[in-house]
Amino acid sequence: MTRFTARQHLFSRKNIPLLGIAAYCLLYLFATAIYPGGIRWANAELGFSIRDSYWCDLIATSTRAGGPNPARPVALLALYILTASLAWMWYALPRQVPLSAMGQASLHWGGIGSMVVTGFLPTPYHDLVIHLAGLLGMIALSGTLHALYRSGRWHLVLAGVFCMGLCLSNYWIYNTLDGIRFLPILQKVTFFLFLAWFAWIILDLPEQTSQTQPET
Repeated sequence: MTRFTARQHLFSRKNIPLLGIAAYCLLYLFATAIYPGGIRWANAELGFSIRDSYWCDLIATSTRAGGPNPARPVALLALYILTASLAWMWYALPRQVPLSAMGQASLHWGGIGSMVVTGFLPTPYHDLVIHLAGLLGMIALSGTLHALYRSGRWHLVLAGVFCMGLCLSNYWIYNTLDGIRFLPILQKVTFFLFLAWFAWIILDLPEQTSQTQPET
């Protein structure tokens, strides 16, 4: 394979979400580096705390200490790159595995809808966005697991079930506040495992599209 062919393959439509995930990670790492600091119970603490800060702290207009947040533009750019990239993944995924029309709709409307709603995370409707995006996301994830199951990709199914379990744990803590001090680190672990799972799915699926199939 020539260097040009390899580069052409890297920038294929299938790999658009991979490039978006990579860009998101780099931008968010940069955002954490320029975040001035402050957490819920220690406003004077400097820098972004892996253990105690939330991802949403980076997109806030001000820091926990009350000062301006220079990380916000970078974090917002990262957020919108990621939501656009994953929306493309939800659009393309049904074309790569055999699914019924209903299965395709669950991935299209659930996945793309979840990403559109997530784009409103920086607004005052943060909590409502979390609930609605979570609901749509669960519909899409359930459809994804079903598609992977039908295509015989058990390794991806088991990894996805594990990630969904972590996601539900996050949601439980977020709503009940039971173990809230562990939520910031659990949030980060869950998020990056999900991104790794998405990347694994994209790399594992074939380039060619699949026709819609009836449910069995």
